[in-house]
Amino acid sequence: MYYSETKVIMGGLAHVPILIFLVNFVKGKFESIAAKVVEVKAE
Repeated sequence: MYYSETKVIMGGLAHVPILIFLVNFVKGKFESIAAKVVEVKAE
């Protein structure tokens, strides 16, 4: 079964918030790790 162009675009747009959440989650993890490394090197 084929999907109309509108359904494909709406499906893509529905996933944008999920992708933004995942990117911010990974970014936060790396920032917390980087902060610990900098803290250890400062001592």
